[in-house]
Amino acid sequence: MPTVECGSADFPADLVRHGPTLQVRIGFDSSFEPGDPVPTVPAFRRSALVDTGTQETSIDADLARSLNLPVAGSLRVTGVLGSREVTTYHAQIYIPSLHWVIAGHFAGVQLASEGMPFHALIGRHFLRHARLTYYGPTGSVTLSID
Repeated sequence: MPTVECGSADFPADLVRHGPTLQVRIGFDSSFEPGDPVPTVPAFRRSALVDTGTQETSIDADLARSLNLPVAGSLRVTGVLGSREVTTYHAQIYIPSLHWVIAGHFAGVQLASEGMPFHALIGRHFLRHARLTYYGPTGSVTLSID
């Protein structure tokens, strides 16, 4: 069972400040099919927040545009600032430490431009396949795929 530490065991206060994070690769490989081992996406790793408060996985809208991800359509999203229409993008998010690919249409949301240190939000749609163990006193958070 692949497992990754996504907390801040060395600095427990960082878990409170930033939440559990993973390193991911984001891009679009038009030839990728579900079941393929790894999509051909940029090797550059980016931070993603494991966000139990969001249903769907989302990516930073500015990053999506800079990577020239294909537009899939639009979607209404609701958050703490209200509801709004956002562009969705075709993409794959590869989590190297888990050897897992999340593929599909992702809402493009403002993350980096709003001062967040993340390029993706990993939501409950992905977490339904995983086990998340959050131990606040030590700052340890593990995510594993059964």
